[in-house]
Amino acid sequence: MLVLVGIAVSVTAAFTALFYVRSNDHPAPTKIDLNASSVQKEISIKKKLQERHQSRGKTSSGNPDAKLPVGQFAAKSWVVLDLGIQIDLSKYDPWEQGDDFALRVCGVEGGQKDVTVGEIKRQLKVRPENMDWHCVTGWSTLGLRFKGVRMADFIELVKPQENWVCLWQVSADGYTTPIMREDLESDPDAFIALSDDEGKLLPIEHGGIRLVTPSLFGWKSAKYLTELHFLPYYRNGFWENLGCHKRGRVKFDERWDAKSEGVWKWLIWMGDQYRIWLGPRVYYFNMWAGAKVLGWFTRLFHLFTTEDEKRN
Repeated sequence: MLVLVGIAVSVTAAFTALFYVRSNDHPAPTKIDLNASSVQKEISIKKKLQERHQSRGKTSSGNPDAKLPVGQFAAKSWVVLDLGIQIDLSKYDPWEQGDDFALRVCGVEGGQKDVTVGEIKRQLKVRPENMDWHCVTGWSTLGLRFKGVRMADFIELVKPQENWVCLWQVSADGYTTPIMREDLESDPDAFIALSDDEGKLLPIEHGGIRLVTPSLFGWKSAKYLTELHFLPYYRNGFWENLGCHKRGRVKFDERWDAKSEGVWKWLIWMGDQYRIWLGPRVYYFNMWAGAKVLGWFTRLFHLFTTEDEKRN
């Protein structure tokens, strides 16, 4: 599977390089006027890029005592990344259903239950949540604001079986990801995001209803959440099957498993060169396009429909 990821990144890199070269395919001027407004504008842009690169590891969310995690840099906005798999709005549409939208919760007393957003709001306190979002690929978006319910309160509400060790998330697009019980219970800031800070459901590009665990990297927060399974055993999800760490704790820099670490570090390093040398626009385009290519391979090789996925 890592071969597929490598191919996806390589193909994307080739197209990005071609796009960049073609978009800059113009004759160089014979003379440069350093006082010209256009030249001053370019100089200003380059200085900002340099400052942004040098900000790696500096302050987070305006708190001078808070630092970005090792290996992270601050993005200007919440980056949109997905595998290009369109969800079926006839089966999953919390934007239309509103408070009638239900999450299916399995591994609880009685086997399973459907819990609507309305029930969650009526029985649990909805509170503002502020957090920094850290992507395993290296970017961080600081100071995101949501409204939601604390995961500890939700767990008390649904009453899972005592022997659960892993919370397995299932999305409407087939994506899956696990969170270990000890990581969820040790993070008092984990919450289910019901809306943004203005009370509006997160837009489709950011995934609607989703579980957010600030202490873990972003891939542990599944977009388009439909099911939560409290399992008595650990189970890999999509990215874990492709070599991501089974726990993904930010403070311990848990990005990749031991067998895949070398390959992934090389791939991320290669992608980061776009940001350093070509700027953030090319970097984010490369990330976005790479995810789409990987999504195409996902559908081609049915990576969302393995026998292990079917047995639950």
